[in-house]
Amino acid sequence: MIDMRNIIIQGIREAVPRGQNLSKVFRECQGKEETPTEWLERLRKSLQIYSGTDPDSPVGEVLLKTQFVAKSWEDIKKKLEKIEGWQEKGLQELLREAQKIYMRRDEKKQKIQARVLVAAVREAQKQERPQASEKPLRKAPPKGATRPQKGTSGNRMEGVECFYCKKKGHMKRECPKKIRDEKMFRED
Repeated sequence: MIDMRNIIIQGIREAVPRGQNLSKVFRECQGKEETPTEWLERLRKSLQIYSGTDPDSPVGEVLLKTQFVAKSWEDIKKKLEKIEGWQEKGLQELLREAQKIYMRRDEKKQKIQARVLVAAVREAQKQERPQASEKPLRKAPPKGATRPQKGTSGNRMEGVECFYCKKKGHMKRECPKKIRDEKMFRED
């Protein structure tokens, strides 16, 4: 008798279709570091599990497209919605576009990191240089001395000090250290 009752209960459980819980599917959002491909796969699985809808069916594909666009990150969502007739486009096309946007986001992050690094290096270089208040003041030439006329002096760069490396004999724009540092920055 107990076996018969268990069989009947099991039959009822299997015969009654599972309830569709679309709210769980619609609650899903793309994770911050989640790629569009991973996001789409997660959507497919949740659609299949919670709604019982086949993601490859026309109805399932429409649901996937709308959820994929609506619940993506803001930058991806804006670009995908700007595409004319995105509702009629295939899921693979939308995925391809989302992937491009995601990759550009990584490139922007790298550019920002490079700018921050350059700013930090420049700040460190400023701190290494002595401040203007610490520099000795130039003495005025003696009253009897006159300035040599233009063009009569042999090497005008003799007393010039570079503001970049603080060595004498060249100016900042001709500084070999500055040129070397700029080349190194461009390579990175």
